[in-house]
Amino acid sequence: MVLARATGEIVLTNQSVERILGHPVIRSPTSKSHDEWIAFHSDGRRVQANEFPLVRAIKSGIPVPPEEYLYQRGDGSLGWISLTASPIIGDDSVVTGGVVAVTDIDHQKHAELALIQSEKLAAVGRLAASISHEINNPLESVTNLLYLARQKNPDDREIQSWLDLADRELRRVSQIVSQTLRFHRQATRPRAITPEELLEPTLGLYQGRLNNANINLTLQHRGADPIVCYEGDMRQVLNNLIGNAIDAMRTGGRLIIRTSNSFAFTRARKGIRITIADTGSGMPDSVVSRIFDAFYTTKALNGTGLGLWISKGIVDKHSGFIQVKSSVRAPTGTAFSVFLPSDASPIDLTEVGAE
Repeated sequence: MVLARATGEIVLTNQSVERILGHPVIRSPTSKSHDEWIAFHSDGRRVQANEFPLVRAIKSGIPVPPEEYLYQRGDGSLGWISLTASPIIGDDSVVTGGVVAVTDIDHQKHAELALIQSEKLAAVGRLAASISHEINNPLESVTNLLYLARQKNPDDREIQSWLDLADRELRRVSQIVSQTLRFHRQATRPRAITPEELLEPTLGLYQGRLNNANINLTLQHRGADPIVCYEGDMRQVLNNLIGNAIDAMRTGGRLIIRTSNSFAFTRARKGIRITIADTGSGMPDSVVSRIFDAFYTTKALNGTGLGLWISKGIVDKHSGFIQVKSSVRAPTGTAFSVFLPSDASPIDLTEVGAE
């Protein structure tokens, strides 16, 4: 709770509010800008001084219902808060001050937004699976027609070469459809699967983007053992990491994916490691330190800031971890390393909003 006079001067607060905001609320003679109220609307606009609920309640004499803001704490970090304000009216019906209740809704807001994002991903996955299933029917018909055309003109080499080309392209489309179906389907139980099997559908979906972006793919499978996991959720992690790597190489480059058995010395556990490295522009330390924070993105309007946060949650539920190294100095690039232990039983991933 924060109590203020009609002039807006804050005269009383409590430790709970200062803990939520991360800075002193009552100004002292030596106070500086660090104890100012800095908040943002959901669309990213900064909240002006006259827009805060307490100011509006005092000015209008009308209570302001709960409103949500992204608040900049004293240490510079951002967190969601809810503000509810009411005016204090004297016996002569004159506003003498106001009071505002500050509620920390950061975890609740993140959970809500993650659930919304997860539902969107699930809906898109179901739509993709439905479309893929329907595409299979005409594909089978075209395959049969190609077979009949081959039998009709067995001696015409030019026609046969065209049919060969059509057949190859048709097989490629069929493979993409199959990979899309595999990518969407989520096993009801974790099962043993090799890293190569996890990567195959994802790489198939990205093959077109890799070619168009002039990115050379280097695969280094070093005989990693099967790992027990929820394959659909782990493919979601790999899809996110590979997609980010491609986005980082706007003018082409090299994508290196390595799978191998590994040993995490800090945890004394055996497992497998999947490394995804790119030769993109890299990230400064200030960005690396925040990339797993919810809603933190460097892609402006093109990013949600949830991909890596959800990915980390999925890997955590598999008792694994993600490491990242990046350099903005030549040679530039970023490498993500996913470690999954071989002796862990994955937790039900519905708890992290995964598909």
